Amino acid sequence: MKKTKHDDTSPLRAPVFDACSDMVLTEEDISRVVRDVRKAVLTDIRSELKTLFKEEIRDIINSETAALNAEIASLKSDNVRMCEQLEKLTLDIDRQEAYSRRDCLRINGVLDDSGDHQEKTDEKLVAITIRHRPFTS
Repeated sequence: MKKTKHDDTSPLRAPVFDACSDMVLTEEDISRVVRDVRKAVLTDIRSELKTLFKEEIRDIINSETAALNAEIASLKSDNVRMCEQLEKLTLDIDRQEAYSRRDCLRINGVLDDSGDHQEKTDEKLVAITIRHRPFTS
């Protein structure tokens, strides 16, 4: 190996010899190479971490989405069941109300002429029926 013109004994300032050529790397050249290598390594690490984080986040999102979709399906099923039950109960109530009204008759146009609020509906109905009964011979 050849020696350079600089005859420094300091290890930091010592020139690096290239066995293949007469080229000598100075401390500034080495610093630049280290800086470039560091930059390239950091860029690669950032890229790899970014990819790993994206994959991990995607897996977490897929897992949570699957759990939420299962819960939504369960809630939809419950909702359908409750709607059917509501419809059945509504029909049952309607039937009960219809059954309780089966002996009721509504007559419109009968005036409350007694002034008494406790009407005697049977007597009024008989009186109206007699008045409007067709005469038969």
